Amino acid sequence: MHDDETIKGVSALAEFAFNNEYPSVYNYLLTHKEALENRNKAETGIRYEWFALQRFGSNYWKDFMKKKIVWGNLALRGSYALVDEGVYINAPSAFIPTDNLFLLAILNSKLADFYIKRLGVTRNGGYFEYKPMFVEQLPVPQVSQSIQDQFIAKVEKLLDKTVVNKSGVEDEIDDMVCLLYDITAEEKQAIYRDALVINSISLGESSNIL
Repeated sequence: MHDDETIKGVSALAEFAFNNEYPSVYNYLLTHKEALENRNKAETGIRYEWFALQRFGSNYWKDFMKKKIVWGNLALRGSYALVDEGVYINAPSAFIPTDNLFLLAILNSKLADFYIKRLGVTRNGGYFEYKPMFVEQLPVPQVSQSIQDQFIAKVEKLLDKTVVNKSGVEDEIDDMVCLLYDITAEEKQAIYRDALVINSISLGESSNIL
């Protein structure tokens, strides 16, 4: 129904389709119809149906069904993963609707984490809130496809379940990213030292759990 441009505002056809396709959800919402109808009376029942999301107006709802790079909101370090089509994530996790493995390699690098953390405030215990407003400020270099392919090959190794030494591949990617950004030896040392501190915090918490 979202693609039907003839529907403007409230639609009896939309309600019928909702009831027909998701009867259990519809019947549950029906028990709360009075309360739902009393939301924002200037628009409920006019712009959108009583059961609809209030003020829904996004044109990117299809992105949720695409392949995407996702990450958790609060963590000691950034951890980005590729998710297949048709997989949904919970808020406040964020995502980028792309399956670009080159971008995935950059985001998961020590350099990217070091940079992004300088844009916000680290909380107690070393935790950082990886809000999209911070992540999207990471400058991603525009490079040739041949250079991207070098990174993609490394990421594909990480995705390969038969590869044993994945930490070694991750180290190779980190070194490649530093070269890509023309990071000096001194800067690289600071970046890696920061990552080592975060890793020690993470290992400490793991041992406490065990």
